[in-house]
Amino acid sequence: MVLDVPLSVSKKFLDNVNRAEGYKHGVKKDQHETDLKFQQAVRDEYDRNIKRSGWKRVKCYDKDRMLPIEEIHAKVWEEVKACMEGKAELKKFVV
Repeated sequence: MVLDVPLSVSKKFLDNVNRAEGYKHGVKKDQHETDLKFQQAVRDEYDRNIKRSGWKRVKCYDKDRMLPIEEIHAKVWEEVKACMEGKAELKKFVV
């Protein structure tokens, strides 16, 4: 299962005022937060795994904003529940 958030939405989330406030007090962004090429490479790899291995993509955004945690949780739970009830196939990670 891949929790899908486009780079443009992710960047807005990371740049929001509350996160920026933490950076003023010494919190440093890590590689995942600062390196857009790295983020794109990771996203491309997830896309390959979705196509190659049949992973489920859970859309965690609407247009240009991140969905509330409760909505993302509900979407994830629906996928998990479908697997538990035998309505969806559970795919193994293939290297």
